Amino acid sequence: MNIEKASTPQPSLSETSHKSQDSGFSDSEGHGIALASYGGAKRSDDSDNRSSCDDLSSLPPPTHSSTPKAKDHMSKCCQMEERIYCSREWNSPVKLWLSEVRYLCDPECTSSLQSKPITAGTNEKVTRTTSFVVNTIRSLHRQLSSVCSKLNLLYRKINKGNLKGSGRQFERITQRMVNILSEHNEKYLEDFDCSGLQIAFSTLTSREKDVPNLKSIMKTVALLFSKKVEQILLNYIKMLIDLLKNEKSPSSLAIILSGIGSLGLHVSHLADLMAYCSGISHLLSVFVNCSSPAVHTAALNILSTICCTPDSVRQFETSGGLELLSDILTDSSKGEAEYCGAVSLLVQVTAPWLEITVQNVDKQLEPLITSITRLISESRSSEMLLLCAAALANISCIEPKSIWPLVYCSSTGTLLKAVRILGPKASVFLKEQAVTLLANMSGVKEVLPHLTQNRAVPALLCFLQVSLSPLQSSGEKEATFRVQHKAVIALSRLCNDSEAAMQVAELQGVSRLVRLCKEENERNNNDSVLACCLVTLRKITKHCGLDAVKSLNASELVEPELFESILLYSSKYFESK
Repeated sequence: MNIEKASTPQPSLSETSHKSQDSGFSDSEGHGIALASYGGAKRSDDSDNRSSCDDLSSLPPPTHSSTPKAKDHMSKCCQMEERIYCSREWNSPVKLWLSEVRYLCDPECTSSLQSKPITAGTNEKVTRTTSFVVNTIRSLHRQLSSVCSKLNLLYRKINKGNLKGSGRQFERITQRMVNILSEHNEKYLEDFDCSGLQIAFSTLTSREKDVPNLKSIMKTVALLFSKKVEQILLNYIKMLIDLLKNEKSPSSLAIILSGIGSLGLHVSHLADLMAYCSGISHLLSVFVNCSSPAVHTAALNILSTICCTPDSVRQFETSGGLELLSDILTDSSKGEAEYCGAVSLLVQVTAPWLEITVQNVDKQLEPLITSITRLISESRSSEMLLLCAAALANISCIEPKSIWPLVYCSSTGTLLKAVRILGPKASVFLKEQAVTLLANMSGVKEVLPHLTQNRAVPALLCFLQVSLSPLQSSGEKEATFRVQHKAVIALSRLCNDSEAAMQVAELQGVSRLVRLCKEENERNNNDSVLACCLVTLRKITKHCGLDAVKSLNASELVEPELFESILLYSSKYFESK
């Protein structure tokens, strides 16, 4: 190809085009004239090529390009390149290919580029940060457990008077503490100088009379180390809370909540740390900032885990937690997983064994009890029924005013019907919650007719038949004893109503009560059950007469004074003899 023949002594192309682009002005300054004259005189054999270039210059910019092209800029580039290529002597196929390749794009590459999610980078950053914080907290917790176990072993060794080698062991333990603190930040070592304590400890190990002083030094070191570790944990928890506060996307929130949830199984005092960092209120704010049901369920499960201390429960209440639970349970569009999480959280914050329970629960009684009763009637899940029964039982324990909403909603009858439908599949824990609710409600005299009408007597007699099984776990056995005890208490209160006492006699409940009184193994040697059974039998005979008791040769259970009957069959009385 004779490319050099087409050249004429004109200004350099690269120079003119470079100046044109840098100046930013139009052709009035002469750069456009230089480009136009670069092609020289038109030759006759270039007419076809010119026409093909004209057709290509009219093509629109690529529609599948990942970076949009300006139309004016593209047209100017086309005109400039057209003059360049058409001024040279190329073979026709090569020239055509060079002309077309400028406007071709690879659709597969651009499709792959455009299919990449925009939030991938953000999620990756959140994942890395969350994983780092969670793994660091777990590692620190394992290190803390290891140091504590070694310190306890040394403490027990010194307490027994064995001081041989204890100074060297104490030095290794304190050095391990220093290493753990320095791994995170040197600033934690500022107030943790163990050199003096190590010297004092080594000096005192030569005399057995200094054992109290050795134990005092160990307690001092353990207290200082635990405070430093708590500061480290608190800083990492704050990092998670800051992530939770700043992120809004459901995917990022799910990652953070998953990390926090996994810590609940490893950090025992996570609840106090979260409460100190206002983590409870930030978890509740997730329901406002995100509408994802999966995120809501994860947040509810975490709150159910950590709302177990006075500080966390109080922060839950002051942050509007009860109102939020009421809104969730009264919303018919929620899924069962979200309902289950909300009821589980309600059970946790209303647990009677907590040092502190939520206040102002009376303001949300009606919507909560109505919603829980609806869930009992609609759900056939054993887990959901157990949670709902526990929620009603807890509310009835901590709030006396809940009795009347329970009556209006017929919650007791609905729960007993659900337990009856489950039949043998009903767990002993579900029966325990049901009988707890009956025992709490039967303490109100005005409610007794309502309970009698809702088949409370047959249910309580069935609960009295619950017996131990060798296949039961220790927890199930303890729950069985509680079911028996609470059923007798509820039946004793319920027999203040004449109709309930007559139902007990008609359903052969007297024989079961007599057997519980006379056979210690049936009542698990529990004299409280004996006293309740004796009181119940006396109430039944008051309303129905002595015939049912005399037919069972058990007159000694009701004729003498109550105290004499208790002494007659008391387990402690027989043991003393």
